Amino acid sequence: MEPAQLALVYLLGVLTSFSPCYLPVLPIMLAYITRGSSGRGVAASILFAMGASLSTALYGMLAAESASFLSSLIAIGFAQLTISTGFLLVGLGLAQLTPIKDVFALTPTLTPKVQKASVASAFILGLVFSLAAAPCSFTPLVAYLSTVAVEGARSGEALAVAAAFAGGIGTSLLALGLAGVLFGRKFLGKVARSALARYYAQVAGALLIALGVFTIVSTENFSLVAPQVARAFITFTCALGALAGALAALSIVRVGLRLESPPPVLLGVGLALLSVHRASRFLALLGISAPELYLREASAVLILAGLGAFAAGKYSVVALPFSAEWPELLSLAEVIAWLTVWARRDAYALFAALFIAFDVLEGAARVLPGEALLLAAPVSLVLQLSALPLWKKLSLKTAMLKLLEQP
Repeated sequence: MEPAQLALVYLLGVLTSFSPCYLPVLPIMLAYITRGSSGRGVAASILFAMGASLSTALYGMLAAESASFLSSLIAIGFAQLTISTGFLLVGLGLAQLTPIKDVFALTPTLTPKVQKASVASAFILGLVFSLAAAPCSFTPLVAYLSTVAVEGARSGEALAVAAAFAGGIGTSLLALGLAGVLFGRKFLGKVARSALARYYAQVAGALLIALGVFTIVSTENFSLVAPQVARAFITFTCALGALAGALAALSIVRVGLRLESPPPVLLGVGLALLSVHRASRFLALLGISAPELYLREASAVLILAGLGAFAAGKYSVVALPFSAEWPELLSLAEVIAWLTVWARRDAYALFAALFIAFDVLEGAARVLPGEALLLAAPVSLVLQLSALPLWKKLSLKTAMLKLLEQP
């Protein structure tokens, strides 16, 4: 692995310590354990940083060993695997610049319980802290585990990657802990309100994009291999799109049924059929053929009918002068209708138009030159996940409606 890549991994580890889940815990942990003693605070900071670094490194080595085992079972070249990981890193970096980043905060948390406030308990807290803080640092951790897994399977340099990321987390946590002991909890409060903490997601996204680009261009003969990998990666993201679309469709249908409003039900069922279509595209990549059920056309009819009902306040008959011969035109019509309906109404619903726009991108990928494909591949990941913010918002809305209905 190139030194520049290791440096980026280290910086990513440092930045992870500034996530909204890490910073607030440090002053609480220090106050709980140190009880006003500077000596106990220094020891607790050192042990906490050691525990967090060790657990992070162990997770990385476990991912590397798993990747090495799987690579022996799956017939995929190291070049293809490395370039695919690069596309994943760039895609995750782009997602950090969009509302998708807020969805990861729904990840379940692990809350460690320490019976006694001893200095040694700081080491135990550090060991489990990377899991407990996973919601706010989900994307950097996934990028780290993916990178260390690929490097372990490709060149056996997993230990260097794990040491770089764990070292970044350890040194930054140690520095923050010691600063909190020396300057008090108010200093950590100022750090939590600093520009780096406020723009954590954007900085993390930039680092992930840079790391992904380095991963791709450092692959031997990448200019020859990358276009073919990009086309496969675009189709592979259909698996994530199927999951994201199904979640969004379920939340839309639930809201429609609870409000006894047919238009959301039409829209949700249409997205559900589109999600099944995406799943069939992914299965085709694996060599599993599915019968042609015209799911794409059926989903378009329901989505356009639902959008028409939203716009007109009643059901409307939507003429579809398109057939399976022009699926991109069908998708483009849906995108235009979606943007027209949700403009100035709901930002998350408007953002979800990108989910439908994936079909336009996939169709264009067949004729795009190789250079353009290198950009289209990571962008496809963002398009597939763009329905998740809408799912999050509607899930919270459904929960609020349930609370209001309770006696």
